[in-house]
Amino acid sequence: MNKKTCQKTGFTLPELIIVLGVAVAITGILFVAIDPQAILAKSRDAERIQDLDELNKALQLSLAEELITLEDTSDCDSCTTLTGSFKVDGKGWVKFNVMEETPGLRKYLNQLPIDSLNEKPYVYEFVANGQTQKFKLSVPLESADNANKMRLDGGVSPGLYEIGTDLSL
Repeated sequence: MNKKTCQKTGFTLPELIIVLGVAVAITGILFVAIDPQAILAKSRDAERIQDLDELNKALQLSLAEELITLEDTSDCDSCTTLTGSFKVDGKGWVKFNVMEETPGLRKYLNQLPIDSLNEKPYVYEFVANGQTQKFKLSVPLESADNANKMRLDGGVSPGLYEIGTDLSL
């Protein structure tokens, strides 16, 4: 008679615990090294810059084509995404008058942009001089990597990203 020896295959409990512990440690190190909060802040900043750039271009084109005239916003309480609407009719957070028989800003935008957080301090702001038809759009950027972009954009506030036709407003 032959006796067959039965061998068990697999991992022991201590081996599984060690492998699991190493996997958790590596995951933790990668999580800290990648810094997902910083990546999200940079992503939101990129969206803010793109939103204001598109709005800036739409406003400049609409002004050049005489589709709109800007309202003076020196005493405007609703010229931010926090307090104004997102309509492109001139009564949203960007104030303007639509010239008769023209599409106005609607020719270039379906609605005004909104910040992804849209809570203080991360709100878009519009300032305009009705006499000179000049304007400025601004927003603070979250990521410390964008501090130079805010400081060197030509505007008057080093803590804001500013774009428009008159950054001194």
